[in-house]
Amino acid sequence: MSTAFGRTVEQRAQIIAVALACLLVAGVGARFYRLDAQSLWLDELWTAAASDPDLRLADMFNRWILPDVHPPLYYMMMRGWRMAFGAGEWALRLPSAVLSALCVAVVPLVQRWTPVVRRPLALAAWFATSTGAILYAQEARSYALLLLLATTATCLGVAIARRIKQRDTILGSTVVLAAVTVTLEYVHYFGVLIAAGLFGALFLFAIAHRDHRALGTIVMTGLATILAFLPWMLIHIPRLGGKLGGEFWISNNWSVIFTRLAAFAIGAPVVFAAVAVVVIGSLVRRPYLMRQPEYFVSLVAMGIILMAALAISFHTPVITDRNLFILIPPFYIVSIAAFSDLEDIGGGSYRQVLRAVPAAIAAVSLGVATYRMATETKEQWRDAAALIVSLPGCEVGPLPVNQLPKEFYAYYLPPGYRDRLLEVSATGVEPMPISASELIDRPCPLLLWSGNNAREEVVVTWLDRLGLDRQDVLVKKFERNMIVLAPRASGLEIGSEPASSSP
Repeated sequence: MSTAFGRTVEQRAQIIAVALACLLVAGVGARFYRLDAQSLWLDELWTAAASDPDLRLADMFNRWILPDVHPPLYYMMMRGWRMAFGAGEWALRLPSAVLSALCVAVVPLVQRWTPVVRRPLALAAWFATSTGAILYAQEARSYALLLLLATTATCLGVAIARRIKQRDTILGSTVVLAAVTVTLEYVHYFGVLIAAGLFGALFLFAIAHRDHRALGTIVMTGLATILAFLPWMLIHIPRLGGKLGGEFWISNNWSVIFTRLAAFAIGAPVVFAAVAVVVIGSLVRRPYLMRQPEYFVSLVAMGIILMAALAISFHTPVITDRNLFILIPPFYIVSIAAFSDLEDIGGGSYRQVLRAVPAAIAAVSLGVATYRMATETKEQWRDAAALIVSLPGCEVGPLPVNQLPKEFYAYYLPPGYRDRLLEVSATGVEPMPISASELIDRPCPLLLWSGNNAREEVVVTWLDRLGLDRQDVLVKKFERNMIVLAPRASGLEIGSEPASSSP
């Protein structure tokens, strides 16, 4: 009887392992599916413009990198990538897909050196099926690299703590952790937070274990990570101006931030909350688990990161769900640890259910990511450019575009159109580079292309500058993009505003 029961348990464990492996492969594959299916959006167009290899490095820094809120490493990497692979949508997004897929490889690599969790396959499957990781693997932005480096740093931090507990040497591994966190800092400012979180957690862990040699190593390498980033901070922060003074467009609505972060982490906020309850329940049931590296480092690092992010949010509104991707690796590690340790409580059926839960959660997360990829559209820039090209009479003459750099508008236009883009402002503050009569009395019906701003106030302000009435124009909206047309040569009827091309 016991032999048969043991075989059944082993077979179920194998089925769960196969399910996790299948989910892992599906999650990695999802990152590469139809990378060029949708047009680049505003932030990706910034990446395309900033990484142009034809720009002199001085122009690249002065025009794109120094005014941006991110450090330069990702843009420099993309500049080199574009020299070899070009600037198509697939080419621009492929590095993110590859970097995101590498998150999965980090777990077994660190695990072979020093164990991080008891169920490494479950942890790797969670990284593979992470909703946010999959979605941002398909964007030409730095968040896939941010998550990869945060994953590497967090796994290393837990492994180093385990070595401290075992009284093993940590100098080499701590130097590697410092190198990873410095790289992370030059990819994203929140790299400083994860450096503070992990080195702070290791500092406290070494104190708890009275390992003075490890303590000295942690202090020296931790300070080195901050000092290595100080030169860039001294150069960059004075250039950010109002973006650090509460004038940036991003808000500090923490309820929205956490809701979105929870959905990115594990598919849905309710699932995130349920997993958090499991972690808390595991610690309440057996509080001594907090002394284990996977619990201590993960939870202390998360606490330090959250406190630092909260402090930052009092002074600047640049906290977003994407920035807080650095919380996902420690959350995954402590969650998988909690599920693994709860397996030791109760009988065989209870244990098998707990073994299956991580696979079910991975399936939910992958399902949400797949659904969002299938239903969400970002075609506004491509569709708006296609309309401009189709307008009669627009083969010659200026093409006015509102406020944003003309490089954004140029991406989806043919070469003959790009050099005729004219940056204007609908605010009425700056002088017009073209007279109202020159803009109105011409065959091309285009009056204004406003990217990432489809508000009616833009139309009203612009028409006031041109001396036109609202009834004299048509507005074609493409989600956040908008094109204002004079209908005289467009074949459109006055008073019938075209329907939006995107929901």
